[in-house]
Amino acid sequence: MSRFVAVGAFGTMVNLLVMALLVHDVVNLNYVAAAVIAAQVSILHNFVLHERFVFGDLRDGAGSKPGRLTKTLLFNNAEALVRLPLQILLVETMRVGALLSQGATLGIAFILRFLFVSRVVYRPRVVKPAARHRGHRNGKKAIHA
Repeated sequence: MSRFVAVGAFGTMVNLLVMALLVHDVVNLNYVAAAVIAAQVSILHNFVLHERFVFGDLRDGAGSKPGRLTKTLLFNNAEALVRLPLQILLVETMRVGALLSQGATLGIAFILRFLFVSRVVYRPRVVKPAARHRGHRNGKKAIHA
């Protein structure tokens, strides 16, 4: 968990840095578009670090790398789409700054991301005993009608 927290904290900093660069001065992009782009950068960033430093020992039993990446992208983009209206509400209604609202919504979703990544993306595949595949039960051959 501590490595996941460290990667998450670093990913949050990457997310906020990318967003800050996009919404200020040089690019001057709308905060909603900047939030979406920053999310993509930090999702990929976190996936690479999770593969290397957090779940490296579980990679072999957790499906293929493209499969893990696909699950990660699907979940994190769905989660980002859920966070986005909350962020817009915070910015437009409550006048919370765009970067602060991005950081707050990322923090709120942290536990959900941990549960999904640890229990779905890197969950080891369950291999059933060979006897069950051949019609055996408790050491005896099953009778099929």
